[in-house]
Amino acid sequence: MNVYVSVGVYNAEQEEFVKHVEDRLRVEGLVPQTVGRNVFTADSPFLAVNELMDKCRGVVIIALERLHIESGIEKSGGPDQAPPQAPAPARSARRSRSARSSFPDYAPRPRSARKAAANSANRPSSSASRTWRIRST
Repeated sequence: MNVYVSVGVYNAEQEEFVKHVEDRLRVEGLVPQTVGRNVFTADSPFLAVNELMDKCRGVVIIALERLHIESGIEKSGGPDQAPPQAPAPARSARRSRSARSSFPDYAPRPRSARKAAANSANRPSSSASRTWRIRST
């Protein structure tokens, strides 16, 4: 079953994350379709997206960081203006494999847990009802 994947990738870490999501979709029997990644056209991107979405049975939207602002003022000049926040401390350049991603809320399950889930008799009958496990912060 074709699934439209809406995503823009801006760095290598994001690309790695998107590849993991696409691989997971394939494991679940879905075929990820994205204009500019695996579907190409000479038409305008908007028309190509519309045509591709018409051929797909579902959609996955992956919103990744595109703009990073170190500091700013919320509601500037208004009565509810928030004071600027101190910048977050710099992250260590060396991180473990599981913490390497710049997506702190994504926690991939261990391979053994994925296999157990795949073999579970309680699996949903429809891939549309499956959800990703997101670690709360």
